[in-house]
Amino acid sequence: CINLQFYFAWTKDASLTVNFANAWNSQWRYAKAYIDNDGDFIFTYDVNLEGGITLDNIRQDAVKFDVLLAELMKFQG
Repeated sequence: CINLQFYFAWTKDASLTVNFANAWNSQWRYAKAYIDNDGDFIFTYDVNLEGGITLDNIRQDAVKFDVLLAELMKFQG
């Protein structure tokens, strides 16, 4: 395994638009947002595992994803 992805999705929601996703993506570096083909809002965080990683690194990335998810919930777009 050379990568890991944290993934969160909301079913189609009129308040979660492409413009909202684009605003998030232009201001935040690690986690990305998009609308999938079904209109669902997707939020992902990719982690590179190539070259080795420890369990503590994965825990830290899970905490980082949780922080980013909390920021997304407050984001005004």
